[in-house]
Amino acid sequence: ALSAPQLASDPEAALWRAMASAGLDDWKAAETGFLKALPVADSYPPDLAQQIRARAAEAAIENGDAETASARAEDAPNLTPWIRDRLALVRARVSEATGQVDAALDAYARLEKAGQRPVAAEAQLRGTLLARASGKIEPDAAIDRLERLAMTWHGGSTENGILVGLGRLHLGAGRWRDAFTALR
Repeated sequence: ALSAPQLASDPEAALWRAMASAGLDDWKAAETGFLKALPVADSYPPDLAQQIRARAAEAAIENGDAETASARAEDAPNLTPWIRDRLALVRARVSEATGQVDAALDAYARLEKAGQRPVAAEAQLRGTLLARASGKIEPDAAIDRLERLAMTWHGGSTENGILVGLGRLHLGAGRWRDAFTALR
């Protein structure tokens, strides 16, 4: 319905197409839509506008645009815990993308301990992989952390990230069988 020809130039329809694309992890299409229509969100009730802005911030960082993600992920008063934590995760990813490894690791650790569960799981995944990539933890410690996370988190792109991360860590350690097991 949102792709009907009559709605092709409607900014509100473009905003909802962007939200739908983000929900499908089609981040390129989502970002294209948000760039065209994000100001429409200002006319929505605050709770809905916050959700839209959080998705827009996620779309920007997923497309490698740390500057736009940072601007969209600014903290605001009265955010729900879910939105607050999602925006904090985007800010941590911006820190990571801009080479601020220690700041990113600190933010991931805070979210892992106190964030809403889906955000905490993604923060643990990203923090573990960044800590390993920056040489702050050994491969076996990273593998152990991801194996524990794999036992407690299932579903979505976080689970896929855990399995891919485990596969790469096992490959890096020369454990071919474990790598193939993780990725099956």
